[in-house]
Amino acid sequence: MRDFQPILDGRGKNLKEYPGNFGDLTIHDVMKGMRVSTEYMPLPYGGKKPKENDEGFTPGCALKLYSITVLEMTNESVRLDTSHQ
Repeated sequence: MRDFQPILDGRGKNLKEYPGNFGDLTIHDVMKGMRVSTEYMPLPYGGKKPKENDEGFTPGCALKLYSITVLEMTNESVRLDTSHQ
């Protein structure tokens, strides 16, 4: 499995009013207990009936990950106001 790159650094920025681009972090900068925001899109797919050499599969849904944004770190007091999103 590949690491998701980049992870966006949204610490200390108001998500509603920030017009710029967030800096990048790596997967190694993210630690247990961090508050993050994830953006993804559901991707439904149809099933396939079984055939001679193919087992087929049932319809379902996968998730396409678009972004991971760090909102706050456990050792920092910077917090974002995301209560009105």
